[in-house]
Amino acid sequence: MFDAAEIASMAAEDIVAYKSSILYEMERASEMEYAKEEAREEGREEGREEGREEGRQEGREEGREKERQEGIRFMISVGIAPEVIGKQYGMTVEEVMRVAKD
Repeated sequence: MFDAAEIASMAAEDIVAYKSSILYEMERASEMEYAKEEAREEGREEGREEGREEGRQEGREEGREKERQEGIRFMISVGIAPEVIGKQYGMTVEEVMRVAKD
């Protein structure tokens, strides 16, 4: 950085050029900071959207699991053999009975 004595000894057009270069650098730094903040905000928004999508997916999976468990309990209640239910759902008889008891 120039000190005041050097600036004072400059020709008028050099002072104008010097001040213009300082303004340019300040604008450039400001634009870079703005771009960084925009990128950070975009990243945060992408993260939020990914989180929402993961939450929706987990909710769907939990819903399917609950529905499966209710189906198993219903089949047991109407007398369908646990062996048959296990084959339908790819479960052992023990797993079917554990779901039926929950």
